Amino acid sequence: MPKTDGYKTKEKIMAVAEQLFAEKGFNGTSIDKIARNAGVNKGLIYYHFKDKQDIVVSIFRGILKEIDQSVGKSIQIPHHQDDDLSLQQKIRDEIEFCARRRKIISVMLMEALKADGNADFLFQCAQMVIQQEMDGIPKKVTESDSFDAENRTRYFLHEFFTGFMPIIAFVSLQEKWSTYFGCDNEKALDYFIEAFTQTHIEGHLAGQ
Repeated sequence: MPKTDGYKTKEKIMAVAEQLFAEKGFNGTSIDKIARNAGVNKGLIYYHFKDKQDIVVSIFRGILKEIDQSVGKSIQIPHHQDDDLSLQQKIRDEIEFCARRRKIISVMLMEALKADGNADFLFQCAQMVIQQEMDGIPKKVTESDSFDAENRTRYFLHEFFTGFMPIIAFVSLQEKWSTYFGCDNEKALDYFIEAFTQTHIEGHLAGQ
């Protein structure tokens, strides 16, 4: 189905905003500046987005959609140990894809770490990723009595701090870490995937 003019305009706004956020940061990028660089009036931006935060979340939602289309469905925890090699390749593919959007991901991380920053869109993006993974869990598990509100919170905390954040931190800091420690970038990626598999993934397997 061909894209409508409105859809193309929204995509253009997001592309311009992503570039500006990456260059100037979240606080350094105004709606006015996005409008000027995109060649649209400010009212058109507010037609498509509620505010700057909504633009960031929309950009990240677009990244997730692109990952699904180019890499396949989000990382799913294997049911058998012999699925490890294909899983590790999928982790590698997703990290390499996200690395191409390193700047906007770094902005999202740094904004959350600022004392006066806005952490909401980091959490919103994490929630989208985790919910996407939850969609791959059989309903008999997520709808069972044992998967109550407390266990759901535990699940989200585990996924955020052992799954989502390590990948975000690695994508943001891989090059600087490799330079500082004198490690080849590809070797650092290998080491990270090995560590991620031994912690986050095997933690899931142990609970199956």
